[in-house]
Amino acid sequence: MICEEISQPMSGVMLSRDDVIVGVDTHNDQHVAVLLDGSGAVSRIC
Repeated sequence: MICEEISQPMSGVMLSRDDVIVGVDTHNDQHVAVLLDGSGAVSRIC
């Protein structure tokens, strides 16, 4: 099966400082995650 990536901007999202955004980047031998608070400030890098 072939999947095509559809690149479209997200619609605006209102976040509060209490909200959490998680990003994960995986590699062959290393995995990294970052937590951002609702204002976009880095809360923790793992």
